[in-house]
Amino acid sequence: DALAGSARVEMKDGAIKGINLAESVRNAKSLLGKQQKADATQKTDFSEAGASFKIANGVARNDDLKVASPFMRIGGVGHLDIGNNTIDYLAKATLAATAKGQGGRDAKDVAGVTIPIKLTGALDSPAWNVDYSALIGSAAVGGITETIKKSAGGAGGGAGSAVRGLFNR
Repeated sequence: DALAGSARVEMKDGAIKGINLAESVRNAKSLLGKQQKADATQKTDFSEAGASFKIANGVARNDDLKVASPFMRIGGVGHLDIGNNTIDYLAKATLAATAKGQGGRDAKDVAGVTIPIKLTGALDSPAWNVDYSALIGSAAVGGITETIKKSAGGAGGGAGSAVRGLFNR
């Protein structure tokens, strides 16, 4: 409980055990709203990962997680309460342009989509939950933004035209 200081972790060619994010994305519909427990048979491979921690009173806080894999980039913020063996962390996985053939959609259809993943519970067996409502909300905002950009760029466009275009009027 009195642990204090700082730490930095850097890794190459490893895996995050307990969750397969690629599979979670592919099975998004069936997992909607369900909290998942870490599964030792699942893993998310990465080519490099790094994070720094500021530790005070046994709690390690992180706000610069960076994980890279061919399939996605992951960032995150949160804390690990070492003394109480708990985690409260929000990771955001952004799908990268990938080669087709990973059992999912074409890269152009999913590249840039960010998936928020909440990790809570015990450090040695955290529960995780993909926030699909935030994912769907960000996808909707992206669609609206794209519609506005397209409409505003047209002849006689402008914001009014863009908004009318959203509602087909």
